[in-house]
Amino acid sequence: MKIVLLGRYNNGEILSGPEKVASRIFGALSLRGDEVSFIEYFFDGSRYALYQKLFGSEYVLTQQKSSVRRMGIFPLLMFLISNRNAVVHIVTFERFAVAAFWLKKLLGLKILYTVNGIVQHENTYFRAFASHSLKEKDTSAERVFMEHSDLVFFLSEESRILAMEYYDISESRTRITANGIDEMFSITRRVQPAGSAEVPSLVFVGDVARPEKGFEFLLQALLLVRQAYQLFVIGESDSRFLPQLASIPYKIVPKMTSEQYAAWLADKDIFISASKCDQFGIAAAEAMAAGLAVIATKETGMSRYITPGVNGLVIDYGSVAGFASAIDRLCTDHGSIARMGEAGAETMKTLTWRNVAETYRQTYQTVAS
Repeated sequence: MKIVLLGRYNNGEILSGPEKVASRIFGALSLRGDEVSFIEYFFDGSRYALYQKLFGSEYVLTQQKSSVRRMGIFPLLMFLISNRNAVVHIVTFERFAVAAFWLKKLLGLKILYTVNGIVQHENTYFRAFASHSLKEKDTSAERVFMEHSDLVFFLSEESRILAMEYYDISESRTRITANGIDEMFSITRRVQPAGSAEVPSLVFVGDVARPEKGFEFLLQALLLVRQAYQLFVIGESDSRFLPQLASIPYKIVPKMTSEQYAAWLADKDIFISASKCDQFGIAAAEAMAAGLAVIATKETGMSRYITPGVNGLVIDYGSVAGFASAIDRLCTDHGSIARMGEAGAETMKTLTWRNVAETYRQTYQTVAS
């Protein structure tokens, strides 16, 4: 079976994100022996001229029968024409993928789309700095993906419900799926059991400047926490939060590779997912697989894998007192950190990229037939 993935490829050097997910899906499908072509665009305007964006074509890597290629619009159209029997899967939101829909009816292309975020919602509520023209382009592209794909994958039920508020999507044309976790994130790699440190460590991953990540919400809760803790923030600092951080024991940690992140987690205790809107939360899933106890907002897609009190804790976004109470509870009871961490790692064992790829592959076969 021929499979064409459209999106932005990344070799995993960043901590997390849709690009990393896309590369893992490509790798897992390739290992199954299918002919997989990952096509990305000449995104960087500072490196690539208009000619390349229209007519450029180059290989990024080849892997058995599969390859990653960078193409301009016209080579992409020609590639789709010559591979008209392939299933096309848009794995990250990129506007250039709209080109595939120009040929959809003509060639009878089967197109699927994985939703990593509701772009219109994010631009409306969390991207005030984005220009009106950019928002219009994003919304137009997203509408095409949502309303004209043969099948739309969502990473949580909350994400599907939200998308239906913006676009005309029938539930029968949707599926709930999940992301996978790299094997390197394993509780067996821990250098000490979670909860064994005298002062528990809290881990927050995300761009603190993005309001939907809930960093300010976390800080408000930490000001009410009575127990001792050490906060680690993976990302970049933001001067706006310095007054609140003044009374909080924290450390900013630079972004790292997946290998480095997995090793770094090996002696940490509690992962905090404070998002107001998060489709899945792969960093949280990786931390849970690594044996950390997870506190997550119910608005986080990852929360569906948490049984409160068993393998983590779930809170309501905006409930500062409830958030502080959850942190205090774990920081008081180190045994619960260890028990929840072990149970969470067991829960995450099914979320392998092999399983994710197999789910997608079975769906490709169903759609193609």
